[in-house]
Amino acid sequence: MPTYVCSDIHGYAELFYTGLKRIDFNESRDYLYILGDVIDRGPDGMILLTYIKNHQDCMDTLIGNHELLMLNSVSLRGLPFCTGPQSELWLDYNGGRVTFEAYRDLSREERKDLLDWLNSRYLIKTLEVNNQQFILTHSNYLPECENKKLNEVHDDEAWSIAWKSMFRSEPEVQIPNIYQNYSEKMFITGHVPVFRVSAQLKECEPLNPVFIEPNLYNIDGGCSLGKSEFFRNGLIFLRLDDMQVFPIYFNEVYKD
Repeated sequence: MPTYVCSDIHGYAELFYTGLKRIDFNESRDYLYILGDVIDRGPDGMILLTYIKNHQDCMDTLIGNHELLMLNSVSLRGLPFCTGPQSELWLDYNGGRVTFEAYRDLSREERKDLLDWLNSRYLIKTLEVNNQQFILTHSNYLPECENKKLNEVHDDEAWSIAWKSMFRSEPEVQIPNIYQNYSEKMFITGHVPVFRVSAQLKECEPLNPVFIEPNLYNIDGGCSLGKSEFFRNGLIFLRLDDMQVFPIYFNEVYKD
């Protein structure tokens, strides 16, 4: 059973669907893990979450910082309000307004069902493919949270996993390269776009998986920017069976 991962779709459904066609994704044979940040900035976050939720036999999403922002902003009872403690941070500074507007159009039952499902998604998922141990996480790694769902961990643990990164410069979210301490494991992460990391390291081409240490791939292709005039960005699919990369570029899909 081929196993694929992608990350940080950020509400661009056509890019995602094009990627599924590119990898010839077979729902009865393959499995896909999304490493979080399905929503926000792009217009189709609710469409994508619903699609993934309706295809649980062949795909799943982990929790990223944008899903965490949403869950800390809306009413967990499914009410059409956004008054939680991170509402302003989500709506005004992280592209959540387009997601919230689509969320508000759902019925209360649909909203509640979606929130319950998100609360039961994993933060860190471990698996073995071809005798290689993989650790899937949106960003940070806390060994004690392996294979735990969002509703099974403390809020500060969830925040640390979804927000902290060795590629971020802000003191409150910056961490050292902790992955090198687990050389037998292969980490697959997202959260910080490849081109930002490439610029820091001056050694990686855009939309190639960032290979920092022998056991770390970053596959955030920069969908958070939308179609950019300055970066060749898009969505990265990675097949874990042979580590083959399938980049899907914005300018292939969105012509205007």
